Amino acid sequence: TDVNAVSNDNCAIDTTYLAQTNFTCADLGINSVLVFTRDASGNLDSIAINIEVLDTIAPVIIACPENIDACESLVEYDLPEAIDNCALFETTLTKGLESGSSFELGTTEIQYAFSDSSGNVSYCNFSVTVNSLPALEVTGDTTISSGESIELSAVSDAEVIFDWTPSNYLDDPTISNPISTPVESITYTVFATSDKGCVQQDSVRITVEETLREITIYNAFSPNNDGKNDFLEILGLEFYSESKVLIVNRYGAKVFESEGYDNPWDGTYNGNDLPIGPYFYFIETGVEGAETLTGEISLIR
Repeated sequence: TDVNAVSNDNCAIDTTYLAQTNFTCADLGINSVLVFTRDASGNLDSIAINIEVLDTIAPVIIACPENIDACESLVEYDLPEAIDNCALFETTLTKGLESGSSFELGTTEIQYAFSDSSGNVSYCNFSVTVNSLPALEVTGDTTISSGESIELSAVSDAEVIFDWTPSNYLDDPTISNPISTPVESITYTVFATSDKGCVQQDSVRITVEETLREITIYNAFSPNNDGKNDFLEILGLEFYSESKVLIVNRYGAKVFESEGYDNPWDGTYNGNDLPIGPYFYFIETGVEGAETLTGEISLIR
């Protein structure tokens, strides 16, 4: 429609038209195109003119990464993508670092340019920000006695969320200074997560030493169902979960045996009352290296 072809005829022009009106990327540059003119009687004339086809459409970006927050210096990102009406274009990193590079702390601007052969250019811009890991200082390894509590401590230089694991024996695993009352030696790991999602971690070992508790054994009891001294009392043995108790008569025959002492001896054997007299006990606390406790008790009625 931009072609202004001037023609004349003795009997007037019927129509003027181009031999080619649609052009593609294959026609870029100078094209020699015939212009025809025809009168009402069908007489034709033509002339060749030059039509220059230009590509003024820049590549269209179909994928450009969002700004990236990272916690490690080594950062990989998806490469941007584009399409072009003439298919042929170049992709060039014009600013920043390639994916998989080691980035410095802070923000690095990234730019990719998509340029076609006609000089049309589109740009993809985004940034990579490497955030520092939060500093973390944790309580040193500690030894405590069984039954004791200890306050753990984690200190960071940033606003972080704490998470102690495992949560066993802790009053609150989500605070910086939980109280631990362990019954066994345990290693805690604390994770400190910043508002950027960066995680720092450290561990602390709490060693629990078994404290020997005094065991008191009464040397006589009277199992006569009067509500007084009906059972052999062994005070302190409840603190030894792996203890064993053996009681024999004067002839060495076993009359009572138990692991732990949840059900104290009532002076019977197989449901029958045993005679009064001396009996002998052997108590193992279950503590490695501890001696077996032995002694005599009197059964009276």
